Amino acid sequence: MIPIHPAIPTKALSPSCQPIRRLLFHYNSRNNSDMLAHKLSLQKAALSRLYARHLLTLAAAVATAEHARRNFKVNSTLCETIAKPSEWSSGIDLFERRAEFGKQISSLGSTKLSRVWAAGSRIVSLSLLACPLFVLTPLAALAGKDSKIDKFTWEYALWSIEQAGPTFIKLTQWASTRNDLFSAEFVSNFSRLQDETRGHSWNETVKLLTKTFGADYDALLQLDTTPIGSGCIAQVYRATLQKPTSLHPKGAQVAVKVQHPHILHKVCVDFYILNKITA
Repeated sequence: MIPIHPAIPTKALSPSCQPIRRLLFHYNSRNNSDMLAHKLSLQKAALSRLYARHLLTLAAAVATAEHARRNFKVNSTLCETIAKPSEWSSGIDLFERRAEFGKQISSLGSTKLSRVWAAGSRIVSLSLLACPLFVLTPLAALAGKDSKIDKFTWEYALWSIEQAGPTFIKLTQWASTRNDLFSAEFVSNFSRLQDETRGHSWNETVKLLTKTFGADYDALLQLDTTPIGSGCIAQVYRATLQKPTSLHPKGAQVAVKVQHPHILHKVCVDFYILNKITA
């Protein structure tokens, strides 16, 4: 590469130095043309590398598509040899099966009177949970923030939502993520529901285990009495298998999830009420 000579003001040269001026002009023109040619060669090399990269990407995509096509043919051949579930060819309407399953798990009852009674009882229990807030909220506003009555109001609101059931817990969990709609105090207090909720007692767990596995459930599982976590639907215990199973040997450490009491009934009634409101 030709070294660049420092600029010389040609106007400072006298008319008698015309040969020197012509020599400097020829030197600068040659230097500029060499630099332009060098830049063009660099651009051509960069375009060539970019074009080669695109070709390699296209070739890899074609190879991947061909491999997927071959695997699809093999899997289609295997699927033809596998028998379809009997329910698919039994002629049973899936909507009827879903409706029948809903009737089996629903605790609302089969008559209109029983459903109205369940919905009314649920509305009364929710109203009783909300009634103290009509008294605590004005008192907390008068006492000011960070007062004892203000902290107690937020604690009671959190406890009442947990007692209301998973429907209200889920709604509050969503609301606690929308700091653009609710105040910072609301979000900070109810965001605790996103990590953990209050669980039920050990006696309730024993009742559910006895109902599921029988009175000798401890011959199958040895559970810790303290849960390792609790959500809006269930809480989790650490347990040790006392008998081998098809998946784990004896003595394996497992996690046992136990539903909170009356969860299914609360959810069914809440959705029944919401369905009637929106109908």
